[in-house]
Amino acid sequence: MKHKSNKRDRAAIKVFSCSVLQVFSLILLEKKVVVQSRDYSALTVSILSLTKLLYPLEYMFPVIPLLPVSMSGSEQLLLAPTPYIIGIPTSFLVVKRSVALPDDVWLVDLDEAKITPPAEMAVADIPALPEPEAKVLRNHLKQVRCEDPQTSIRPTYT
Repeated sequence: MKHKSNKRDRAAIKVFSCSVLQVFSLILLEKKVVVQSRDYSALTVSILSLTKLLYPLEYMFPVIPLLPVSMSGSEQLLLAPTPYIIGIPTSFLVVKRSVALPDDVWLVDLDEAKITPPAEMAVADIPALPEPEAKVLRNHLKQVRCEDPQTSIRPTYT
């Protein structure tokens, strides 16, 4: 009998394809993180998964798993002065043409498995997590990732 993973399982795995340790570091450093995807389910589950990885710590800043394009003035939330984790549909920046991400926002694209840093920054500027904790977390994430054969996306950086 073949193991069939459902859509929610595949969605939860997408976040791990996009260099979760680097995104996790950004969250620990209290950076502004915007995650985008065409798949609303993947977006929501990914953001909630990232906040759960912090346990036993708790993320005390705004977390918006899906910022709707249709909500009037929703783009104003991206201008918040505090750190945040906000999920947006890939179409958000296209529909809200007059909106540009603030200069201090890290953009994580789940569909392309790509992290785009703010202006004058590079992905290489994200500090590595300390060892041996990073190794333990990396091994746990590999175990989760190996459970779904459809996760063959490799991260790319700009």
